[in-house]
Amino acid sequence: HNLIENTFLEMINSLLSSGEVPGLYTPEELGALLAPLQEDMSAEGFSDGVFAYFVHRIQKNLHVCLLMDPTNEQFEVRCQSNPALYTKCAIQWMGQWSLQGYTQVPKLLLE
Repeated sequence: HNLIENTFLEMINSLLSSGEVPGLYTPEELGALLAPLQEDMSAEGFSDGVFAYFVHRIQKNLHVCLLMDPTNEQFEVRCQSNPALYTKCAIQWMGQWSLQGYTQVPKLLLE
């Protein structure tokens, strides 16, 4: 139930702070994602470019539910090294949770 790779949290931090994960897509993959957005971008009067529009839509529509165990020895370090967890998130401090709570609460929050 704990993060195995810190790179996962770094990607979440990047996604929350900038709306993208550098290097996630190849240029070909990104082109295929951006091409259909041209029409929507024009319809909305967005003029900063299709990639900026893509990032704008991610930031507008992204919902992430991340649970972290504050008793984990890496908790404080992980929070300090990933500032978007504080600046771009609504933090819900809860007491000790059951396994059932860890699965049901995110489902409820994302509905």
